Amino acid sequence: MSSGEKPRESEPMRGYGVAPFDASDGAVLDIHKLLAIARRRMWLVLIITAALMAVATAVIWQITPRYTATTTVMIDTRRTQIVDMPSVLSDLSPNAVVLNAQAEIIRSRAVTGRVIEKLDLSSDPEFNPMLGASGPKLLSPRSWLLIFVRDNAAVLSPEERARVEAEAVFDAVRRALEIVPRAQVASIDIGFTSTDRGKAALIANAVADAYVVDQLEAKFQATRQATEWLDARLAELRVQLDESERAVEIFRAENDLLSANTEGGTLNDQQLSELNSQLITARADLAAKQVRYQRLQQLVRQGGSVETAGEVMSSGVIGGLRQQQAELARRQAELSSRYGPRHPEILKVDAEQRDLAREIANETGRILENVRNEVDIAATRVQSLEGSLDGLRQRASGDNQAFVQLRALEREAAATRTLYESFLTRFRQTSEQEDLQTPDARVISEARVPTAPSYPKTRVLLAAALILSIGAGLACALALELLDDSIHTTAQVEEMLGVVSLGVIPFVGSKEAGGREGPHSYLLKKPLSSYSEAFRSLRTALTLSNVDHPPRVVLFTSALPGEGKTTAAVSFAISGARAGMRTVVVDCDLRRPKVAAALGLPRPTVGLVEHLARQVSLEEAMLHHEASGVDCIPVAAGTSNPAELLSSQHMRELMEQLKLQYDLVVVDSAPVLPVSDTLTLARLVDTTLFIVRWNETPKAAARNALREFFNFGLPLAGVVLAQVDMSQQRKYGYGDSGYYYGNYSGYHSN
Repeated sequence: MSSGEKPRESEPMRGYGVAPFDASDGAVLDIHKLLAIARRRMWLVLIITAALMAVATAVIWQITPRYTATTTVMIDTRRTQIVDMPSVLSDLSPNAVVLNAQAEIIRSRAVTGRVIEKLDLSSDPEFNPMLGASGPKLLSPRSWLLIFVRDNAAVLSPEERARVEAEAVFDAVRRALEIVPRAQVASIDIGFTSTDRGKAALIANAVADAYVVDQLEAKFQATRQATEWLDARLAELRVQLDESERAVEIFRAENDLLSANTEGGTLNDQQLSELNSQLITARADLAAKQVRYQRLQQLVRQGGSVETAGEVMSSGVIGGLRQQQAELARRQAELSSRYGPRHPEILKVDAEQRDLAREIANETGRILENVRNEVDIAATRVQSLEGSLDGLRQRASGDNQAFVQLRALEREAAATRTLYESFLTRFRQTSEQEDLQTPDARVISEARVPTAPSYPKTRVLLAAALILSIGAGLACALALELLDDSIHTTAQVEEMLGVVSLGVIPFVGSKEAGGREGPHSYLLKKPLSSYSEAFRSLRTALTLSNVDHPPRVVLFTSALPGEGKTTAAVSFAISGARAGMRTVVVDCDLRRPKVAAALGLPRPTVGLVEHLARQVSLEEAMLHHEASGVDCIPVAAGTSNPAELLSSQHMRELMEQLKLQYDLVVVDSAPVLPVSDTLTLARLVDTTLFIVRWNETPKAAARNALREFFNFGLPLAGVVLAQVDMSQQRKYGYGDSGYYYGNYSGYHSN
């Protein structure tokens, strides 16, 4: 990164010694981080959990127990078929849609309202908030309005108040009602919840009974409505049938189309048929008589005996005359045998025979005349019949057109009659069904008085409260962790600051440090302690950072005051001196110098400022710590221009001189953020160690301070995490060196 380029806020800063980071371990690290948060905030989680559980337990025990009773209604598709008649209202089909519709019917005002009225639930304080505060805990908007009306009686009129009260009661009862359709077994579970176990069972059974009654009433009403409609329709059809039949008869009469027999047909048709028959008969009779007459005429013209004709032979008169003539012939024969031809008796007989012959001839003539008259009469009759037949045929032509209209009227009347008879049959069937209705549902399991409350489920609620309480405790712990802006692990140093973490310096308390002597005395007393080992590791890390040219002038700084940079610098110098290195500590914090005090040296009278001002020599300005062998250049008095003094040529010459005389030069400088002294001084050293106080230094402060180093390209070896409570750090990070402190603490002599 160039000196003019600033790192972006969204990315970790990259500078000297960027820490390698394996993103593949993120998921594992996240899980262990969560566990670590819970472990180190365990007391907070336990306190919050215990407090919330106490509140939840108190609340649960204060809840009024409620009891739920359930009755089961089955939709029975089997039907007792007493008569073979189709029902007006078809049976239910137990599918999911029908069961859901029936569930809504049970919730409807028709069923629930009947139960409210039957059991007088409006007078029950559990359902009527108007009667007191012992009603349901969760009130509907109507119930809140009702309570407002109760407290402000003049707001609504009595009618409106009664209506609002009825709506509130209905809402309360309906909320307590639970309907569960079960399409698999074609049944509906009707549950009711109440603070009174007996009341719950009573109302659940009442709702089931009301539903069955509602089904019956629905069928009765449908049948009754169908009967009334059919009755009204029959009256209309009866009038239409009378009018259509009357129109047929009137048309018949007006057009003379009256039927003559039961087989149908008009009188004209029958007369025409009869005339045809008569005409045929008359013509046959005329032909026969003409033949007889013509034969007789032929016999007369041919001179034959007419007496031999059948008509003459069949005449009774001729027959009598023939008998008389035969009798006379017999007498003549008798007389001829007795008397002669001239005998008067014979003459008398001859005269009688002549008279008989004349009478026979006269009678034969009359018969011939009669035959001719019969022919004339038959011919006249034929003509008369033909004339009548022609008239009837002309009339039949007009009757056919009228008959077409008559048939249309008759068809209309027949259709009306058929419809009337069909409606009449259905009316009689529907009338008979009014007393034969059966419901489609029946109660198969009545509600029993519950023995245990359905709400609250104490164990379930306590378990849920425990889970929520633990969750709330963990959430608070996580919130505090997120609000915690300090740094706890080397992993956080590398992830959030983007700089290599060079080591961890354990915290040494006043008891271990020997009271006011400070941590350096502990380092001297316990050379094998973890505190001493931390500085040896830090020195090794610096050496390995540049094997060819290991840094000899090391600057210690921090973001803010009070982070332990001076203690770390002094301890680092003592550790180096104990390793046989010629070591000097230079106190360059001209505003708040603390190196001499940290080493337990007396207050100096001269120091760095006087030496840079050419007032004293280096030997005069320097102090020596006998216990550790560390030389010290303290600050005896401040100056008004520390930045100019530290950036002076004299300061550069001093750093070069110390580098020649000592193996290790430790420089303690001021914090980075308050003043710019450190940025000026950092150009004169080989590298810089940035001190971050464990659980104290804000992340933003550390980032801002490090950004100054990166912006100006100043040498930075890495970050050192100081004053670390090793027993607590193991709770902060899986994989961090402090996590395994319990494993290797035995290697140190504490």
